Amino acid sequence: MKATICIPTWTTGHHMLMDCVKNVRETTGCEPVVWRTDENVAVARSQATTAMDTEYICFLDTDAFPQEPGWLDRLVQIAEESGADIVSPNEILWFSPSKTEALWPERDKPYVVSGPPTVAGMCVLVRRGKGVWDTHIGLTHGRLGPCIEDTDFAYSIAAQGGRHVKEPRVHVLHKDRGAPDFDTWRLTHEYLCYEIMSELLAYKWKVIPGEERAGFFSGLGSVPGKGQRYLADGYGIKHLIECYAPVAEKIPGRANEALWRIENLAEHHLWTLRHEERQGWKGREDVPEPLTRNIRGDWGGPGSTRTPRIRVRE
Repeated sequence: MKATICIPTWTTGHHMLMDCVKNVRETTGCEPVVWRTDENVAVARSQATTAMDTEYICFLDTDAFPQEPGWLDRLVQIAEESGADIVSPNEILWFSPSKTEALWPERDKPYVVSGPPTVAGMCVLVRRGKGVWDTHIGLTHGRLGPCIEDTDFAYSIAAQGGRHVKEPRVHVLHKDRGAPDFDTWRLTHEYLCYEIMSELLAYKWKVIPGEERAGFFSGLGSVPGKGQRYLADGYGIKHLIECYAPVAEKIPGRANEALWRIENLAEHHLWTLRHEERQGWKGREDVPEPLTRNIRGDWGGPGSTRTPRIRVRE
């Protein structure tokens, strides 16, 4: 075997994990390695990378379900033929049996992913020994704030001169969206975290000197979550901003700019929620309660209207 399938998880008893393992067996004939961790997913992936001895590792989240038989062999074949250090499939967001949405356009052959580095860690084949998982920013069960450790990994591959190839003909259903459709999912606190972390990743890789990048996200906080999509009751967007502020303050000469960008993203998020409410949620049904609560709670949580204006001396 040239590749090992590794499933990082915080529990070994969840029904979705059992379904994920069953799907792997049926579509590949392989027995996956279930890597349980009490830490974040980047720690789990880093540990697994050290422990495995195959040339490739395919990381698969518990809510990711590849559809085509032989999908793993196909991803490995592409890596062998192209020399890519990352090969990823087409992610299909699954909202319900009748509602799915592909994140990437359908194409009839693999292609090199250009533009800003990005990859969906829910299913990704990586060449062992390439790239670095930043263990400060992985998703942790029941917490919001640190995220898109997979995109940071893609940045590290690009910095080493590696390539990312996508195979759009391998489809992976990504379940457990916690929202009825893509537009509603973009209104979640999780999506706001994605946007803020994307800004900070750009600073890390474009502004921070190479020797300081490893510790850039040290000190990054997190906020209790209600599931993976929303802040827990009693917490507001100001708590998210406060967990990102210590990282922004490290950016030499541009800390105030970074803090302004973070606050601007949060303000736009709230403006969008209020606009959606005024429009009657555009006819959507089953609008998640945390979205309407967030409008009433404004920055600080239920009953709070304090706008954080964090500034540092540069």
